[in-house]
Amino acid sequence: MFDFNEMKEKWKVKYREKEWQTDLLNIITSMFEYKGFPEVVRTEFIELYLNVYGECAIWETREGWSVTYCVRAGSPNTNGLGKDLICTTWNGQTKTFPDFETRNDVVYIKNDDFARPDFNYLPTADILTDIDKSIKHIIINSRYTPIAVAKDEKTAFAIKTALEANNVGEVQVVLSNNILDGEQNAYVLNITDVTASDKIQYLYKAKDDTLRQFYQLYGMETCGASKMAQQTEAEINQGCNSHMILPNVRMKNRKAGIDKCKELFGWDCSVDFSEAWRREKGQLESFVNETTEEEKSETDTESEVVENEETI
Repeated sequence: MFDFNEMKEKWKVKYREKEWQTDLLNIITSMFEYKGFPEVVRTEFIELYLNVYGECAIWETREGWSVTYCVRAGSPNTNGLGKDLICTTWNGQTKTFPDFETRNDVVYIKNDDFARPDFNYLPTADILTDIDKSIKHIIINSRYTPIAVAKDEKTAFAIKTALEANNVGEVQVVLSNNILDGEQNAYVLNITDVTASDKIQYLYKAKDDTLRQFYQLYGMETCGASKMAQQTEAEINQGCNSHMILPNVRMKNRKAGIDKCKELFGWDCSVDFSEAWRREKGQLESFVNETTEEEKSETDTESEVVENEETI
């Protein structure tokens, strides 16, 4: 174990950022869960490679089925994408699948429609690290640490003696020829600002807002979301559909790859949102259904009123 407190400040900052990166990456790689795959297929690497590299492949290596990093290469197809697929395992095995889209021994999976990696967690980790650094600096700089400045050694010794006596609650008696000679031989220097601690609450709010933005990008709401005055529940939730755009795009491409595994390899496998995302999606669908029913009820009521008025 290492002693974090013994690190130099620049390495502490780097460590904080690395921890934020790891935590945020764990969040987005936990969005999906896979079932029905052979035990030798490490499905956690599907999410790791898709988020970090944007694409991955499943194929049978010398040691068995494996999820690996891959890259398209070779002559381009009509869309300018390489027809071949170069797959590489972390123990050094490399295999090229010519014209891989027509083969039945490899499955190619994309993270999104453009096979792009997801690096949103990197700038978010950078911002959160800066906020943490600011919080620490305010905590240090808001400590009440007055410094007694003396013009000579006698005055300094007298001040030190008085402070030591004050620590144990003794009556303070100072013997010095120049403390009461009419001049200011000592004064207190304040190099910190105790009122700066008031700003800490705003930094924690900034951290909450940063995390909320990150979660919402991937279809999740956070607990304790702030509510503006006189906002209705409908007004708060009316934009929630936009939160599911990226998750749905990611699901579409994963499902396409998993369906290919079922077709080519005969596996009874599937992919779905993980529990946290299923709950969030269910709450959104429930809200949408309730809102639709309320709007329908209001429309029916208005129609009845109009009919009654026409009858009268």
